[in-house]
Amino acid sequence: MIDQAIDRWVDSSAKSLRSWAKDLRYRVETVRTHTAGRALEALPDVADAIKRTALQADVAPATVNRLLAILRRVANLAERWGWTSEPLGRRIELVPGERPREVYVTPAQVRKLAAAAEPLTRDVILFAALTGLRRSEILRLTPADLRGDVIIVDSRSKSGRARVVPLPAEAARIAKRRVPFAIGVPLLTKRFNAARTAAALPQLRLHDLRHAFGTWMAETGADGPTIRDVMGHSSLTVTSRYLQSATESARRAVDRLPRLSPTPLRKKQR
Repeated sequence: MIDQAIDRWVDSSAKSLRSWAKDLRYRVETVRTHTAGRALEALPDVADAIKRTALQADVAPATVNRLLAILRRVANLAERWGWTSEPLGRRIELVPGERPREVYVTPAQVRKLAAAAEPLTRDVILFAALTGLRRSEILRLTPADLRGDVIIVDSRSKSGRARVVPLPAEAARIAKRRVPFAIGVPLLTKRFNAARTAAALPQLRLHDLRHAFGTWMAETGADGPTIRDVMGHSSLTVTSRYLQSATESARRAVDRLPRLSPTPLRKKQR
């Protein structure tokens, strides 16, 4: 049953999230109004019902997608637990029309931000930008997760699936020196906020460094499936935002190419 999967997720990890008391528990209650008595296999149908109800009530796409994200999470976990062999999470499509937060972070901005931070926070900032790992994934790392020049991200990640993340040389040096990162979320948040203020980059969030990594990968020519697998996305729909950024970057580069067509000669005036 869907409710049993929700119960297990809530008790095992959701309640420990900082967002639980703030708003997550209320979203879970909303989802439960659609899941009572439904079997796991009905998860895609429940998602469709939530979409229909939202359209009738003129609910913002972002709000609807937060509810659908809960269903996706539960579906992915149920598959990992062996409760179902069906990839139910991949059959839950988000509502289009949500406007993503458009913040393009340049390498120069990351360097400026890191330079303004104390040493440990500096390494977290650089490591996030070089690996695309989520904050929770970074802080959960242990030496056992390091395998040479790659990191094994366990299945407690947001997608519910383990993945292998290659480490560039700079990130590998940080990992060897710092893992496990001896800092908690409250202190990291405080120090990160101080660094972005000192760097005159108040609009940046730590999660923006993950988006920067995805964009940079796309700009180097990495294809969608590669970006999806490295970043642990649930589908290529999530990855597409980075490919779009790469397309725009390519357009800017193409527009700067020299003109090769001869300039047409003006007709002589009689």
